[in-house]
Amino acid sequence: MSTFHLLNLPKELRLDIFTICFVRDNILVSASSDAKNTAEESSQSIASVEPYFGVLGVNRQIRDEAKTVYYRGNAFVLGPLAGIHHLFPSDRYAFSLIRSLTIQFSPRTLSQKIREEVRHGYRQRWVEECRYEENAVQACQNRARLLHNTERRMLETIWKMRVLDLAAMMSLKSLYIDLEDCYCPTGCCRMVSALGKCILEMNVGHKLSAVKDFQVQGTLGLSEKLQFVYEMTDLPE
Repeated sequence: MSTFHLLNLPKELRLDIFTICFVRDNILVSASSDAKNTAEESSQSIASVEPYFGVLGVNRQIRDEAKTVYYRGNAFVLGPLAGIHHLFPSDRYAFSLIRSLTIQFSPRTLSQKIREEVRHGYRQRWVEECRYEENAVQACQNRARLLHNTERRMLETIWKMRVLDLAAMMSLKSLYIDLEDCYCPTGCCRMVSALGKCILEMNVGHKLSAVKDFQVQGTLGLSEKLQFVYEMTDLPE
């Protein structure tokens, strides 16, 4: 039985094969605790058929051609805990290949582990402080408000990092910003306006809104969507 060599095919046919292997409707990108994971290990197809990553191990040329098809051909959905680096943790050149991206801004971006560490530190100090104050109820309310504002600032800092990475992906043809779950870490107030100001502060609002297919997603009212666009681009209302 003769051996068939994939590289003997014309490049156009190889790319058609890679399209069948890798291109799906959407690819959900999630965070992984393993720092050595690869892009394919941190990605999961929302479609019923998973991409076939086995072909990436053939050789370097096949891997480069296939990964180009994978990044350019799929629409990626970046979950709340995933960073841009989870798309290509060991392959930064792919940064310039992605064409379609949906990014979710959610309080879950601030992991529960970080929140517990912050709250534990505050809780130990507050128990001692409130014990010696006359109005203990008011003191607890003030400290709860302080904790709320601290967590908001931490969340905004993480969001700014995501925005900076996002602005560097100037090969994007489609960018969808999902604000459905855009709340503070305690879930008591919306942070759509705060996110818009973060984008404006990083001076990338006009770059993001200039993407050919730019959309704000989520069940938001028209006024809230307009307010977000005004904030991120510093347009007059």
